[in-house]
Amino acid sequence: VRTITPCASSLFPQADWLIGNHSDELTPWIPVIAARSSPSCRFFLLPCCAYEFDGSKYQREDSSCSLYSDYMSYVLSVCEVCGFTTSVDRLRIPSTKRTCFIGYERRHDAGRAEETDRTIQEFIDSRGSKNKVRNVPTSSEGYWSEFKPREGKEVVRNCTQLDKSLLEDIVSLVSRILLNKRRNISATSIDGEERVWNAGGCLMLNEVAQALPREKLKHLKKQCSGLQTLLRNHPWVFKVEQGAVQLRVPKRRSDLTGTGCRTKPCWFHGNHPDGCLLPGDECAYQHL
Repeated sequence: VRTITPCASSLFPQADWLIGNHSDELTPWIPVIAARSSPSCRFFLLPCCAYEFDGSKYQREDSSCSLYSDYMSYVLSVCEVCGFTTSVDRLRIPSTKRTCFIGYERRHDAGRAEETDRTIQEFIDSRGSKNKVRNVPTSSEGYWSEFKPREGKEVVRNCTQLDKSLLEDIVSLVSRILLNKRRNISATSIDGEERVWNAGGCLMLNEVAQALPREKLKHLKKQCSGLQTLLRNHPWVFKVEQGAVQLRVPKRRSDLTGTGCRTKPCWFHGNHPDGCLLPGDECAYQHL
């Protein structure tokens, strides 16, 4: 296993086929590498995430269609510029991104290789200008020197690597901020007992963020996109919609479908000033 960087040393003159399966940043480069490897080299390409030649995210150019459809049109244009007769097909796989490209033969003979190569480079250069990236080809490679492969070890940025105590502190702080906006609701148990419970207010995420200590937000942003990610990762406590957050009202066990009672402890039972709105035998979560 090795990192492939588009350059003269990453050609495959002995290969009959190059296969790009969800090749991400290398997706637009697969037809180019195939075209420059040898006259007999062909390719199979199954794109997923949309990237440009320099490794940046592809920006949609046709607002009348989805980003994916627009990118598929772009990939096909790359295949054509590289001189391939390209077949477009849809694989029978359990995925919404199943459009594939098969460059199975060349439209031009080997005698026009230099002309095709110039056309390819002009196309790459034009994409560089479009994305405001300066193209500085070396004399031996003629590829983008700005292309940067993905880091070998990607940084996890979804809150799963945060210190547990920090997570608990932020969840507790946000819940207290919401509870200060008192909003009482009531529920009647199966036995007929009525209970009043503070459901708290509904606040915009930026309001909640402003009320949190700066230091905690600083630690949070190192690991994820911010407060919203953390709150969405706690759906049994919070309900996040349209940029606003509120406490989630506890669900009854009878409201669940399929698997029945959940095994996760009820957060409200141990942390809410009023306890859980529901009795332990009715709550969808465990009262420990």
